[in-house]
Amino acid sequence: MRKLLVATMLAASCSALPVQAATIVVGNGDAGNAIPFGGSDGGDKTQYQQVYSSKSFAKPVLIRSISFQRVGGGTTLAESMVKLAVSTTSAAVDGLSTDFTVNIGPNSRTVFSGALQPKLVGNILKFTFSTPFRYVPRNGNLLLDFKFNNYRTPEEAVLFRSNTGNAGGLYSSMHDFGPLNVRARNSSDGFIGNGLVTTFDTAAIGPVPEPGTWAMMILGFGVIGSAMRSARRKQTMRIRFA
Repeated sequence: MRKLLVATMLAASCSALPVQAATIVVGNGDAGNAIPFGGSDGGDKTQYQQVYSSKSFAKPVLIRSISFQRVGGGTTLAESMVKLAVSTTSAAVDGLSTDFTVNIGPNSRTVFSGALQPKLVGNILKFTFSTPFRYVPRNGNLLLDFKFNNYRTPEEAVLFRSNTGNAGGLYSSMHDFGPLNVRARNSSDGFIGNGLVTTFDTAAIGPVPEPGTWAMMILGFGVIGSAMRSARRKQTMRIRFA
């Protein structure tokens, strides 16, 4: 009985742990776009959002970092403080609202806060999350929400791999950068099919145990603890009366 309980608890607890690391690349574009990290010649330059289709993620994952690839232009990024929040959103790809707050999901969490790195490492801009974000595709699409403060455009724009109008439903963006700023405030048409190709560093997650399984685990620990205490008492008595 005790062995059966131990096996059950181990199986249940392991099913909730990360089981396999994986790199997921979303996007297939070969264009270059400087917005938002590589500079902009206009706009408010305070916020950039990108939404990803849940279909790009086959199962629940823990997202540990994201990265973007430089494909041309300069090598010195814009100077800015950045705050990145991630959430599960009901907003559709190619359907982000011009009201940024409407797009943000209820489980939004800040995963990065700091300055943009001044120099790229191997043409890669990487944001390592302070705490991994648990994303469950069946609950909605994934939203990245970047907020910028004291943004200063570099002398030469830095271009990142992107899709320009041809993302095919993989992702889309909304922002207040550049000459399209006016369109961002009045219509999302200029942002359909646009976005940065993104690499996600993830760990797959097994299913979370049901409440009944947790109850069995707790009960099992209690039974095993009681059995071990009883065994120790019997052993002590045998030694004492031997």
